[in-house]
Amino acid sequence: MNVAGKLAYFGDLLLAQPGNLIAPLLFAIALFPALPKLRRPEAFPLLTVLLVLPFALLGALSATPSQIQYFYMLYPFFVLGTFFAVPLW
Repeated sequence: MNVAGKLAYFGDLLLAQPGNLIAPLLFAIALFPALPKLRRPEAFPLLTVLLVLPFALLGALSATPSQIQYFYMLYPFFVLGTFFAVPLW
């Protein structure tokens, strides 16, 4: 299975079970208003989540074959990112 197939599997996981889409959407909605304020010192926890999230995605994509539990490790970071981004509004 190649990277495109693994990303398609993750997309299918999000679309087949719409409840899985809530955390990434809330994270994206909370992140966009906070983007201009990322250089402030109080944004450090959010920056940490933004730094860890790509590596968590890389870890989820590196396992073969892809399984649901590998992608679920992203969800705590989505929730933490949402909680850290909202106070920066």
